[in-house]
Amino acid sequence: MVDTRTTTRQTSERATQWRARNLTIRQYRHPGDLAHVRRIFIDASTTGPSSPYLEGMAELAPPTRLIYAAAASVLSLEGIATFQRLRGALWLPSWMTSTMLHAVQGLIGCTVLIRWLYLIHRRRQFHRVFSIYMDECMAGELGDIVGSFDLHVTESGDCVPTGPSDFWVAEVAGEVVGFVGLNNNIREDPTVGDVRRLNVAPGHQGKGIAKDLMDTLTAHARAHNLHALELTTSDYNKTAMRFYQRIGFKHTGRRIYYEMTLPTMRHELGPAEILSSAGTLGTSH
Repeated sequence: MVDTRTTTRQTSERATQWRARNLTIRQYRHPGDLAHVRRIFIDASTTGPSSPYLEGMAELAPPTRLIYAAAASVLSLEGIATFQRLRGALWLPSWMTSTMLHAVQGLIGCTVLIRWLYLIHRRRQFHRVFSIYMDECMAGELGDIVGSFDLHVTESGDCVPTGPSDFWVAEVAGEVVGFVGLNNNIREDPTVGDVRRLNVAPGHQGKGIAKDLMDTLTAHARAHNLHALELTTSDYNKTAMRFYQRIGFKHTGRRIYYEMTLPTMRHELGPAEILSSAGTLGTSH
Protein backbone atom coordinates (compact mmCIF):
# COMPACT_ATOMS: atom_id res chain seq x y z
CA MET A 1 0.00 0.00 0.00
CA VAL A 2 1.18 3.51 -0.83
CA ASP A 3 0.95 5.90 2.12
CA THR A 4 -1.51 8.54 0.85
CA ARG A 5 -0.28 11.09 3.38
CA THR A 6 3.27 10.70 2.08
CA THR A 7 2.06 10.95 -1.51
CA THR A 8 0.06 14.10 -0.71
CA ARG A 9 3.05 15.68 1.00
CA GLN A 10 5.37 14.88 -1.91
CA THR A 11 2.84 16.22 -4.42
CA SER A 12 2.60 19.43 -2.41
CA GLU A 13 6.40 19.73 -2.32
CA ARG A 14 6.56 19.22 -6.06
CA ALA A 15 3.93 21.92 -6.64
CA THR A 16 5.92 24.30 -4.43
CA GLN A 17 9.08 23.65 -6.46
CA TRP A 18 7.15 24.21 -9.69
CA ARG A 19 5.85 27.57 -8.44
CA ALA A 20 9.39 28.61 -7.55
CA ARG A 21 10.39 27.89 -11.16
CA ASN A 22 7.21 29.50 -12.59
CA LEU A 23 6.35 26.08 -14.05
CA THR A 24 2.90 24.56 -14.52
CA ILE A 25 2.04 21.05 -15.71
CA ARG A 26 -1.60 20.98 -16.82
CA GLN A 27 -4.09 19.18 -19.05
CA TYR A 28 -4.03 19.87 -22.76
CA ARG A 29 -6.52 22.50 -23.99
CA HIS A 30 -8.09 22.24 -27.44
CA PRO A 31 -7.67 23.90 -29.81
CA GLY A 32 -5.66 26.57 -28.00
CA ASP A 33 -2.59 24.39 -27.38
CA LEU A 34 -2.55 22.53 -30.69
CA ALA A 35 -0.40 24.95 -32.70
CA HIS A 36 2.11 25.28 -29.83
CA VAL A 37 2.43 21.51 -29.46
CA ARG A 38 2.99 20.97 -33.18
CA ARG A 39 5.58 23.78 -33.35
CA ILE A 40 7.51 22.42 -30.35
CA PHE A 41 7.47 18.93 -31.84
CA ILE A 42 9.03 20.14 -35.09
CA ASP A 43 11.62 22.34 -33.35
CA ALA A 44 12.63 19.75 -30.74
CA SER A 45 12.80 16.93 -33.29
CA THR A 46 14.75 18.69 -36.02
CA THR A 47 16.64 21.73 -34.72
CA GLY A 48 17.21 21.44 -30.97
CA PRO A 49 20.65 20.66 -29.49
CA SER A 50 19.51 17.13 -28.64
CA SER A 51 17.14 16.60 -31.58
CA PRO A 52 17.04 13.00 -32.85
CA TYR A 53 17.43 14.21 -36.43
CA LEU A 54 20.62 16.19 -35.82
CA GLU A 55 22.06 13.48 -33.56
CA GLY A 56 21.36 10.83 -36.20
CA MET A 57 22.81 12.83 -39.08
CA ALA A 58 25.91 13.62 -37.02
CA GLU A 59 26.47 9.97 -36.09
CA LEU A 60 26.15 8.90 -39.74
CA ALA A 61 28.43 11.63 -41.07
CA PRO A 62 31.57 10.32 -42.81
CA PRO A 63 34.27 10.35 -40.08
CA THR A 64 36.72 13.13 -40.83
CA ARG A 65 39.42 11.55 -38.65
CA LEU A 66 39.23 8.30 -40.62
CA ILE A 67 39.65 10.16 -43.90
CA TYR A 68 42.61 12.10 -42.53
CA ALA A 69 44.20 8.92 -41.18
CA ALA A 70 43.72 7.13 -44.49
CA ALA A 71 45.22 10.05 -46.39
CA ALA A 72 48.21 10.12 -44.03
CA SER A 73 48.70 6.36 -44.47
CA VAL A 74 48.55 6.60 -48.26
CA LEU A 75 51.06 9.46 -48.30
CA SER A 76 53.37 7.55 -45.94
CA LEU A 77 53.28 4.49 -48.17
CA GLU A 78 53.96 6.67 -51.20
CA GLY A 79 56.98 8.05 -49.40
CA ILE A 80 58.20 4.55 -48.61
CA ALA A 81 57.68 3.55 -52.25
CA THR A 82 59.81 6.50 -53.29
CA PHE A 83 62.53 5.45 -50.90
CA GLN A 84 62.25 1.94 -52.29
CA ARG A 85 63.36 3.26 -55.64
CA LEU A 86 66.47 4.52 -53.92
CA ARG A 87 67.33 1.10 -52.54
CA GLY A 88 70.95 1.76 -53.15
CA ALA A 89 70.87 4.78 -50.88
CA LEU A 90 68.48 3.39 -48.25
CA TRP A 91 68.19 -0.17 -46.98
CA LEU A 92 64.67 -1.58 -46.99
CA PRO A 93 63.44 -5.18 -46.61
CA SER A 94 63.35 -7.09 -49.87
CA TRP A 95 59.63 -7.81 -49.52
CA MET A 96 58.80 -4.10 -49.44
CA THR A 97 58.44 -3.63 -53.19
CA SER A 98 56.75 -0.72 -54.90
CA THR A 99 54.04 -3.02 -56.25
CA MET A 100 53.17 -4.27 -52.77
CA LEU A 101 53.11 -0.76 -51.34
CA HIS A 102 50.84 0.49 -54.10
CA ALA A 103 48.53 -2.48 -53.52
CA VAL A 104 48.25 -1.52 -49.84
CA GLN A 105 47.54 2.06 -50.86
CA GLY A 106 44.74 0.88 -53.11
CA LEU A 107 43.29 -1.33 -50.37
CA ILE A 108 43.22 1.55 -47.88
CA GLY A 109 41.65 3.87 -50.44
CA CYS A 110 38.95 1.34 -51.38
CA THR A 111 38.15 0.63 -47.73
CA VAL A 112 37.68 4.30 -46.96
CA LEU A 113 35.61 4.83 -50.11
CA ILE A 114 33.30 1.89 -49.30
CA ARG A 115 32.85 3.13 -45.73
CA TRP A 116 32.12 6.64 -46.96
CA LEU A 117 29.55 5.44 -49.53
CA TYR A 118 27.90 3.24 -46.88
CA LEU A 119 27.48 6.16 -44.49
CA ILE A 120 26.10 8.37 -47.25
CA HIS A 121 23.53 5.65 -48.01
CA ARG A 122 22.61 5.35 -44.31
CA ARG A 123 22.23 9.13 -43.99
CA ARG A 124 19.85 9.21 -46.95
CA GLN A 125 17.93 6.24 -45.54
CA PHE A 126 17.73 7.88 -42.10
CA HIS A 127 16.54 11.17 -43.61
CA ARG A 128 13.86 9.39 -45.61
CA VAL A 129 12.54 7.34 -42.67
CA PHE A 130 12.68 10.34 -40.32
CA SER A 131 10.66 12.40 -42.80
CA ILE A 132 8.03 9.64 -42.88
CA TYR A 133 8.00 9.55 -39.08
CA MET A 134 7.46 13.33 -38.84
CA ASP A 135 4.65 13.24 -41.40
CA GLU A 136 2.93 10.35 -39.61
CA CYS A 137 3.15 12.08 -36.23
CA MET A 138 1.81 15.38 -37.55
CA ALA A 139 -1.06 13.70 -39.41
CA GLY A 140 -1.72 11.15 -36.66
CA GLU A 141 -1.55 11.75 -32.92
CA LEU A 142 -0.48 15.39 -33.16
CA GLY A 143 -3.12 16.05 -35.77
CA ASP A 144 -5.90 14.66 -33.57
CA ILE A 145 -4.75 14.80 -29.94
CA VAL A 146 -8.31 14.70 -28.62
CA GLY A 147 -9.23 11.53 -30.49
CA SER A 148 -5.84 9.80 -30.12
CA PHE A 149 -5.80 10.18 -26.33
CA ASP A 150 -9.53 9.74 -25.63
CA LEU A 151 -10.07 13.25 -24.30
CA HIS A 152 -13.38 14.98 -23.73
CA VAL A 153 -13.39 18.66 -24.64
CA THR A 154 -15.51 20.96 -22.49
CA GLU A 155 -17.15 24.13 -23.77
CA SER A 156 -14.24 26.17 -22.39
CA GLY A 157 -11.72 24.07 -24.35
CA ASP A 158 -10.35 22.21 -21.33
CA CYS A 159 -9.72 18.52 -21.97
CA VAL A 160 -10.79 15.84 -19.51
CA PRO A 161 -9.46 12.27 -19.76
CA THR A 162 -12.07 9.54 -20.14
CA GLY A 163 -9.73 6.79 -18.96
CA PRO A 164 -6.03 6.11 -18.40
CA SER A 165 -5.01 7.90 -21.61
CA ASP A 166 -4.19 11.58 -21.21
CA PHE A 167 -2.11 14.46 -22.58
CA TRP A 168 -0.26 17.16 -20.64
CA VAL A 169 1.57 20.36 -21.49
CA ALA A 170 4.23 22.22 -19.51
CA GLU A 171 4.03 25.99 -19.20
CA VAL A 172 6.69 28.44 -18.07
CA ALA A 173 5.38 31.96 -17.42
CA GLY A 174 2.29 31.13 -19.46
CA GLU A 175 4.23 29.82 -22.48
CA VAL A 176 3.79 26.20 -23.58
CA VAL A 177 7.29 24.70 -23.57
CA GLY A 178 6.76 20.92 -23.53
CA PHE A 179 4.26 18.09 -23.63
CA VAL A 180 3.79 14.34 -23.25
CA GLY A 181 0.99 11.86 -23.82
CA LEU A 182 -0.04 8.55 -22.27
CA ASN A 183 -1.87 6.17 -24.59
CA ASN A 184 -3.59 3.12 -23.14
CA ASN A 185 -5.14 1.96 -26.41
CA ILE A 186 -2.08 0.59 -28.23
CA ARG A 187 -1.34 -2.61 -26.29
CA GLU A 188 -3.61 -5.60 -25.82
CA ASP A 189 -2.71 -5.55 -22.12
CA PRO A 190 -4.91 -2.87 -20.48
CA THR A 191 -2.45 -2.51 -17.59
CA VAL A 192 0.32 -1.15 -19.85
CA GLY A 193 0.48 2.42 -21.08
CA ASP A 194 2.60 3.89 -23.85
CA VAL A 195 4.59 7.08 -23.34
CA ARG A 196 4.03 9.19 -26.44
CA ARG A 197 5.69 12.28 -27.92
CA LEU A 198 7.69 13.56 -24.95
CA ASN A 199 9.17 16.82 -26.20
CA VAL A 200 10.58 20.00 -24.65
CA ALA A 201 11.24 23.21 -26.58
CA PRO A 202 14.97 23.59 -27.38
CA GLY A 203 15.33 26.76 -25.31
CA HIS A 204 13.97 25.02 -22.20
CA GLN A 205 15.81 21.70 -22.34
CA GLY A 206 18.13 20.73 -19.51
CA LYS A 207 15.91 22.35 -16.84
CA GLY A 208 14.10 19.28 -15.54
CA ILE A 209 10.88 19.85 -17.50
CA ALA A 210 10.90 16.44 -19.19
CA LYS A 211 11.32 14.82 -15.77
CA ASP A 212 8.43 16.88 -14.38
CA LEU A 213 6.21 15.78 -17.28
CA MET A 214 7.17 12.15 -16.71
CA ASP A 215 6.49 12.51 -12.97
CA THR A 216 2.97 13.70 -13.76
CA LEU A 217 2.40 10.93 -16.30
CA THR A 218 3.69 8.25 -13.92
CA ALA A 219 1.51 9.42 -11.03
CA HIS A 220 -1.52 9.41 -13.36
CA ALA A 221 -0.67 5.90 -14.59
CA ARG A 222 -0.45 4.63 -11.01
CA ALA A 223 -3.76 6.24 -10.13
CA HIS A 224 -5.34 4.30 -13.01
CA ASN A 225 -3.77 0.99 -11.88
CA LEU A 226 -1.35 0.64 -14.77
CA HIS A 227 1.47 -1.78 -14.03
CA ALA A 228 4.03 -0.67 -16.59
CA LEU A 229 4.98 2.03 -19.08
CA GLU A 230 6.50 1.28 -22.48
CA LEU A 231 7.97 3.40 -25.25
CA THR A 232 9.88 3.25 -28.52
CA THR A 233 12.86 5.48 -29.18
CA SER A 234 15.78 5.67 -31.62
CA ASP A 235 19.38 4.47 -31.46
CA TYR A 236 20.41 7.88 -32.73
CA ASN A 237 18.64 9.77 -29.93
CA LYS A 238 21.32 9.12 -27.31
CA THR A 239 20.18 11.98 -25.08
CA ALA A 240 16.64 10.62 -24.77
CA MET A 241 17.84 7.07 -24.17
CA ARG A 242 20.07 8.17 -21.31
CA PHE A 243 17.20 10.17 -19.82
CA TYR A 244 14.79 7.22 -19.95
CA GLN A 245 17.37 4.92 -18.37
CA ARG A 246 17.92 7.41 -15.53
CA ILE A 247 14.23 7.38 -14.64
CA GLY A 248 13.95 3.59 -14.60
CA PHE A 249 13.28 2.38 -18.16
CA LYS A 250 15.10 -0.73 -19.37
CA HIS A 251 15.64 -2.08 -22.88
CA THR A 252 13.25 -4.88 -23.80
CA GLY A 253 13.86 -5.50 -27.50
CA ARG A 254 13.48 -3.92 -30.91
CA ARG A 255 10.73 -3.34 -33.45
CA ILE A 256 10.87 -2.75 -37.18
CA TYR A 257 9.93 0.68 -38.49
CA TYR A 258 10.22 0.81 -42.28
CA GLU A 259 13.93 0.26 -43.06
CA MET A 260 15.12 0.65 -39.48
CA THR A 261 14.86 -1.24 -36.21
CA LEU A 262 14.08 0.82 -33.12
CA PRO A 263 14.77 -0.03 -29.44
CA THR A 264 11.82 -0.53 -27.10
CA MET A 265 11.94 0.24 -23.38
CA ARG A 266 9.78 -0.60 -20.36
CA HIS A 267 9.41 0.67 -16.81
CA GLU A 268 7.67 -1.53 -14.24
CA LEU A 269 5.53 0.62 -11.98
CA GLY A 270 6.09 -1.01 -8.62
CA PRO A 271 4.74 0.98 -5.66
CA ALA A 272 8.23 2.06 -4.55
CA GLU A 273 9.19 3.35 -7.97
CA ILE A 274 5.95 5.28 -8.39
CA LEU A 275 6.17 6.90 -4.99
CA SER A 276 9.74 8.00 -5.69
CA SER A 277 8.82 9.31 -9.13
CA ALA A 278 5.94 11.34 -7.76
CA GLY A 279 8.18 13.23 -5.39
CA THR A 280 11.60 13.54 -6.99
CA LEU A 281 12.67 16.25 -9.41
CA GLY A 282 15.66 16.06 -11.71
CA THR A 283 17.14 17.40 -14.89
CA SER A 284 16.36 16.23 -18.39
CA HIS A 285 17.56 16.61 -21.92
